[in-house]
Amino acid sequence: MSLLGISQCAEELGFNSTALKLTFQGLFEISLPCILHWNQAHFVVLYKIQQRFGKNFFYVADPAHGYIKLNEKDFLSNWNTSGINKGVCLVLQPTPLFYENTIPEHRNDYRFLLNYLKPFRPDILKIFAGLIIGSCITLVLPFLTQYMVDAGIQNKDLGILQLIVIFQITLFIGSTVIEIFRNRFFLHIGTRININILSDFLSKLMVMPLKYFDSKRTGDLIQRIEDHKRIEVFITSNALLTVFSLVTFSVFFLVLAYYDLFILLVYLILTVISVGWALFFQRQRKILDYKRFDLQAKDQSNTYELINGIEEIQLNSFEEYKKNKWKEIQEHLYTTNLKVLNVDQFQLNGFNLINNLKNIIVTFIVAKSVISGALSLGNMLSISYIIGQMNSPINQLISFFRTALDARLSFNRLNEIHNKDLSNTTGLACDFNNAPIMLSDISFQYEGPRSPYVLKNIDLTIQNGKITAIVGQSGSGKTTLMKLLLKYYEPVEGGITINNTPFERYSFDSWRKKYGVVSQEGFIFSDTIERNIATGDLNIDWKKLEYAAKMANIHMFIAGLPLGYSTKIGEAGIGISGGQKQRILIARAVYKNPEYLFFDEATSALDAENEKIIHDNLQSFFKGKTVVIIAHRLSTVKNADQIIVLKHGKVVEQGNHEKLVSIKSEYYNLVKNQLELGN
Repeated sequence: MSLLGISQCAEELGFNSTALKLTFQGLFEISLPCILHWNQAHFVVLYKIQQRFGKNFFYVADPAHGYIKLNEKDFLSNWNTSGINKGVCLVLQPTPLFYENTIPEHRNDYRFLLNYLKPFRPDILKIFAGLIIGSCITLVLPFLTQYMVDAGIQNKDLGILQLIVIFQITLFIGSTVIEIFRNRFFLHIGTRININILSDFLSKLMVMPLKYFDSKRTGDLIQRIEDHKRIEVFITSNALLTVFSLVTFSVFFLVLAYYDLFILLVYLILTVISVGWALFFQRQRKILDYKRFDLQAKDQSNTYELINGIEEIQLNSFEEYKKNKWKEIQEHLYTTNLKVLNVDQFQLNGFNLINNLKNIIVTFIVAKSVISGALSLGNMLSISYIIGQMNSPINQLISFFRTALDARLSFNRLNEIHNKDLSNTTGLACDFNNAPIMLSDISFQYEGPRSPYVLKNIDLTIQNGKITAIVGQSGSGKTTLMKLLLKYYEPVEGGITINNTPFERYSFDSWRKKYGVVSQEGFIFSDTIERNIATGDLNIDWKKLEYAAKMANIHMFIAGLPLGYSTKIGEAGIGISGGQKQRILIARAVYKNPEYLFFDEATSALDAENEKIIHDNLQSFFKGKTVVIIAHRLSTVKNADQIIVLKHGKVVEQGNHEKLVSIKSEYYNLVKNQLELGN
């Protein structure tokens, strides 16, 4: 998404928009909120600037991280990154149309989680049953301690002491058994929920419109997958455990109230102070988490680029620059992690200090009450035991607040995927047989109404059962046109029809099953050759597999390998050349045996001999199929039934090879210069 695209969206929502390049001081002279270009990567909303103690603080709403508050230095490091002391800003002014809009509802983060808890109701009920039994044990223990001192020790009654000890041991064993089973249930529930959420996330990711990935960094998506670990920790170690800790706290709260209300009041006041101290640092942790996530995403992308681009790095003496860039990110990560550590230490050490002072003060009050005769020694030991047991739930509560913040941030990032509208997965089934594709006056822009047209007023018919070649200079719109035919994008003007039905009414899932694609950017999976060819077929048809490999002229190469078709290729296996990769991609399309075939520079990495063999092999395979080819080589396009010539996004010529050469116009010059026709 560009600033132009955002400006157009804002105007559709009822805003007047003005794009500016501002100095830092200029921000104080415009009306807020405004949209800022952030870190040269995406866009955020600046909705408030506040001056406190002579310093400026900036309140930013980031779609990836929520609401954050930044100091001046951090703000400028993200906004003013171009080195010219100016940043990009989009100022918005609402019009009456804006106030007529309704705000869409968004799903609550934790209600979203509850949907995943429903299948585990029986396990949760078992845990609650254990909780009730454990609470009863917890309720009895303080009174046993008091009775041991007051009735056993003071009366020197060994029989009572032995009985109480046996009873306590039995209760502790029972409590331990309950805790063992409870932890197992926690692990089971948390892990299964995490798997289910991650599975749904990946399922949604795999059917997202391909244009979504045009604006996403690899590290960004990987980091969102890592967010699921936070959610698992939140569920297994905090969410359910906090519920049980609060129940335990409530039980001891009632017992302490039974013993002495004044002591309870002192305990609660100091507890509120300690919890308030811990919560005071939550906002700072949120800001630091925002910075750390962004740096981790950059680190992921940079490392991925470093590994995958190692050949180009070495060939172009790029090592020092890339290494320094990696070091720079690590330094920023270290600085941010150090700040996180400082906040954590202030938060936890302050909390522990107040907590220990609370224990000392309460112990002093209890001891004073024993001296005055208001409480017995047994009461004192029982209250000390209760205070110790109440501290654990409070610590758990603080841990819960911290992980809840982490989990909420992770939920917000994941909801970007989970809440996406997947209208491309719905629609009519493509139940027609090899029908022609009609393009009627279609135009396309990547960014919106004011961006340049990539395709303009295209009128043509892709004849069924024929071969159509699309040629043109680089940047003429060939690949974009193919992406429209593949349903990656929809035209902004005009329409595409198949079988007299608008193209957009067919589901993407149904349409992609009818075509095969070989692109110059095709991907080889880290798997066996057989699985790379028969990608979507769980039960491989070996006759089809061998036929496809022979069509792509790669069967002999595969047969010569020690493991044949079971040889692993890709990152986890042997390396293959660019030509071998293209032949495997061609074999993949042939194995699918679709009605429609789309080839985008499918043989650009092949030598002339291999290209001729594959070209001759495919002629029989193409019979009865609708084929669209983008190519620069004459040998690939000259036998096409129809050749479309694109220039600056428009169809300038159309016909077969002989006709277009005889005209001696655009195609003739293109063939002369690029398709090796010569004189």
